[in-house]
Amino acid sequence: MAGDLLRKKIDEIFPGNHPFCVLQVGANDGKSFDPLFEILQRKNCKAYLLEPIHYLFSELCSLHASSPRVTCINTAISETNGRCEISYVDPKVAHSWQRGIGSLYTNFHMFSETSSEIIVREMVPSCTFENLFLNYGISGIDVLVTDCEGFDPELINLFPFHQESPKLIQIELDRNYLSPQLCASTIETLIMAGYHNFSTDGDDLVAWKEFE
Repeated sequence: MAGDLLRKKIDEIFPGNHPFCVLQVGANDGKSFDPLFEILQRKNCKAYLLEPIHYLFSELCSLHASSPRVTCINTAISETNGRCEISYVDPKVAHSWQRGIGSLYTNFHMFSETSSEIIVREMVPSCTFENLFLNYGISGIDVLVTDCEGFDPELINLFPFHQESPKLIQIELDRNYLSPQLCASTIETLIMAGYHNFSTDGDDLVAWKEFE
């Protein structure tokens, strides 16, 4: 099951009721294809969940409406603060799996052979990691999870590891459409940031630091 490795590592690093903080970029509706849904139900964690697509964000907010530990944020992460264009499948005609392929890359849907005729493009709020942390008072991130349909390597490049140093990271790194060079450079960036333990779980790469 997708996310099994992430959940296993979370249980190892944060056993029992040990508190921790999660940042998820690309949270979708909070349940579909989501490795954190089960974790958020049973663990003592504070979570910041980012989703820029409005209809998915509304569903995400509804899902976690009764949880004071979860903060849902309607934004994408980018190099600058303001707005950026995102592409996603029209929810009126989307199959369930197509709800998860929204991307900042204009033609990302072509990798799944999704017709351009059902793609919606719109401007959404965006900000840098640094601005996000400042505006929401986010610090002490223990777990970083990204699922941004091809944009994940860019997120790793943009993440301020000098400011925040998560113990555990999961990113989507699908070698079916990302070049070997890009995958290798992403892993090298993580190594330079102090991550020396890696494992794959389907299309995802899980990286973690040494822990006691």
